[in-house]
Amino acid sequence: MLGELPGRVPADLDGVFLRNGPNPIHCGVNDHWFDGDGMVHALRCVGGRVHYACHQMRTRRARLERAAGRPVFARLGELTGAAGLSRFVLGSVGELLGLGPPTSRIDALERGTSNTAFAAHAAAGRVYALSEDSAPFEIALGADGAVSSHGYEHFGGALSHAVTAHPKYDPATGELLLIGYDLASSARDVAYTVIDAAGSVARSAPSSPSSTVGNQSCACVAEVLVPRHRLVIFSESRLTRTMSS
Repeated sequence: MLGELPGRVPADLDGVFLRNGPNPIHCGVNDHWFDGDGMVHALRCVGGRVHYACHQMRTRRARLERAAGRPVFARLGELTGAAGLSRFVLGSVGELLGLGPPTSRIDALERGTSNTAFAAHAAAGRVYALSEDSAPFEIALGADGAVSSHGYEHFGGALSHAVTAHPKYDPATGELLLIGYDLASSARDVAYTVIDAAGSVARSAPSSPSSTVGNQSCACVAEVLVPRHRLVIFSESRLTRTMSS
């Protein structure tokens, strides 16, 4: 039950509070709480008033599912047990033959849901919605709190890897520090990229660890970047055995 609280919004409170989370366009049979493309909720505080807005991000996946009028892509909630393994294998084979979900027609850096978190690059005046498997998805915020989709940011083609949902911003230099991992690549599993204050890629450094890892975040101290030590290490053989049991 909602109640009303007496009081006033401070007149000098000026800013926006953003929240991001999965919002499936079409409900599936066994939805997981990670399933669905990002929905932005925005609370804009200005002049003693609060404006609310929400916006379903126009990702490539979301546009395809909206046009199809039904769920198109496999969902995490469906990939369980023998049936889940069968669905995964058949979907992969069908995609290779051009019969499955149209993932192959989407740029490799634009296949994500952008449903996890935000990164505010204050120096460049940009806000990005992020997941773990694609390029940053830029959104725009209006003066009244309205939200709109700008699309995936490839930084003029200089970004060569997907980024995680947990970058770091350096207020001293105005740089945005991105880290990403690619589970399908053995040549460039982890990468680190710096976006300068003007919004361009300043440098990028690849790294190839001995195991396939999911390194979501990092810490930055002066000129040193420290990846999180609690890595998730993926074993394809164990994953296959678990899904088939």
